This record gives sequence, C-alpha cells and structure tokens, in this order.
Amino acid sequence: MITDKSRSWFATIQKGNMKRAGLTEEEMMDPEYVANFFKDSWENSAKGRKACVATCVSKNGLYHLHAALYGQPTTVKAVARCMYDSHIEPTASKKDLLPYINKTGKYAEQGEKVLYIVGEEQISTIQGNRSDLDIIKEMIEDGKTPDEIMGVNIRYRRFEKMINSEFDYQSRKNAPIKKKMCRVWHYGNYDSGIEDVNELLISKHGQDKVFYSQFTGFGSLDTYTKMGNPPVLVVDNIGSDTKINDLFQILTEYTNTYVHCRYENITPLWTEVHLLSSFSIEEFAALHGRGRNIKGKLLNHLEYIEYHFLLDGVPTTYRIPASSYKNSETVIEDIRNNIVYGEIMTDETQ
Repeated sequence: MITDKSRSWFATIQKGNMKRAGLTEEEMMDPEYVANFFKDSWENSAKGRKACVATCVSKNGLYHLHAALYGQPTTVKAVARCMYDSHIEPTASKKDLLPYINKTGKYAEQGEKVLYIVGEEQISTIQGNRSDLDIIKEMIEDGKTPDEIMGVNIRYRRFEKMINSEFDYQSRKNAPIKKKMCRVWHYGNYDSGIEDVNELLISKHGQDKVFYSQFTGFGSLDTYTKMGNPPVLVVDNIGSDTKINDLFQILTEYTNTYVHCRYENITPLWTEVHLLSSFSIEEFAALHGRGRNIKGKLLNHLEYIEYHFLLDGVPTTYRIPASSYKNSETVIEDIRNNIVYGEIMTDETQ
C-alpha cells in the first residue's frame, strides 16, 4: 500500500522547476548538466539518499526530466521541496524505480527519447538488478554497433543518443591520432560506370564496411556512428553546392577532431574515401574561385584520381596517382595515345 511517507519516489521535473532552481536557459538545455544538478540536489539534501535522473524529450517534443529517488522515509512535501516543487509520487516498492526510469512495463511511454541518464547503477544496486545501461555498455565493449544494439531490444532505442556517444568515444579512444588514408576523386558522366562505384566497393569490402552519402551537407552523415563507423566512405554528388571546408573535413587524416553534423558530431574514423562528381578537379576548383589554389590543395589531400568513361560501350576507369595528375584534357589525350601513367580497368577487373 502506498502512503504519504515512503523511501522511494518518482519525480517529473518540468522547465518551470528548472527555472525555480535558478538554472539559466543554457544550463537547462544541457542534458548532462541539468540531470546532474537535480541528482546532486537530492543526494546532498540528506545522508544516504540516491537518485537516478534522465533528461527526456516526449513524443510531442516536451523537454523534461524524470527522477527515481531513494532514501530514508519522508513525505511528498519534503521531497518536492528538494526538487523545487516538481511533481512527486511515492512508489509502492523500490522495484518500481528502474522500470519508471526506463519506461518499461506499466510505465511505458511511446515515442519518448532519453538524451542523458545518470545514477542508474546506484538504483540497480539498491534493487539488485543489472540496468539497461550496464547491458548496453557490455555490448559496446563486445564490439556491437549502435544499430545492432538497438536491434536487440526495442526499448534501447530510447538511449540512441547515449549509445552513439559512448560508441563514438570508445572508437575514438582506440583509434590512432593520424590515419593512413586512401582518398580517391572519381569523375565522369553518370552513364560511364561512376554510378556503380558504391556497388563495386560493397562487393569488395562488404555492405557493413561501406557508408554511402548523397552529400547535401553534413546532415547526410548523421547515421555514420549508428552504422558502426564503417571504414569506407562514399560521398556522391560533389559539385557547386559542396563547401570547400566541409570537403577538407571529410578528407582529414586526423581522428582527434569532429565533423559537425545536424544532430550530433561524429569522429572521422573512415580510412578510405571515394568522392563522386561529374566535375574534374580543375572544373570543381573553378566553381569555387580560381585564386584560392583549390586544385592544388585538393590534390595534396588525395591519393588517386579516377576518370570514368565508356570504351567501346564498356564502362572503363583510368586510375592515376594524384601526384601525376595535370588536368582532364591531358588524361583524355594520354588515353587516346596509349600513354598510361596509371592503370585502365573495367568493372570486371576492379
């Protein structure tokens, strides 16, 4: 039976309660900061108190916190005072604390996303159970990708942002600061075989090793970490809308940096990059300003140039080291005169 006095409590903390606590807008909207603030508020209010706090966004976009609180028996009024007049409910049992935080069983809420959670291990210890985050962390350590982890149990999708963040952290920690790279600029008409590059790379490396992006800004790379940081990156549609600085971020050899995406930053852990364009290097450079030596800078960030064309109706590729490349006219002239500085390949020989 639930009475006014209890050892364990549920709290729902809205933005009004956050303001009442004296938090600034920036502090309120920082998922990690605000969760730790309310966790500390409870745990520092009396000896032996424990809290688990989750920063969440509801299906309808409402930003709020859920807290599972535990300590010596006290009243609703006393708990609410510590939580800045948040909505407080006593629980029937401490066993309800984790299901409440994880929104499972009778506490399930469709469409709710967890942005950050802290203190779950303390509540798990009280209950004697392993938490979802303990299980998720173990799967990350075992090498499972975020997509694989979220496929294990549908409720893990609530932790998508945290899973991606932890997976990225572990991957970055184990990566060399400077990568050995293979970076290739592909150009040619889109009936010359260039449209088959992604499929050929998947056949060579495997589907889970290749990440394909129609480059329309860094939003197109948002799911890179979720897919397990594939080593091969294919970026299509390089053209007049492509920003030069964005391109050099993709081509970087360093992992101690971030690529800025729409929803969260990612670590550039790919070691092979294929840029697909209808423009040659010098044509692309001309689109972005002749006086900036874009062509020279790009060639310094590439290992190979591949020209795609039809030879007697057969898709064919001429591959040349970037250090030997002069311009597209010279490439075509060399092919006509059988002067080959690189290698000529068909789809069957690649």
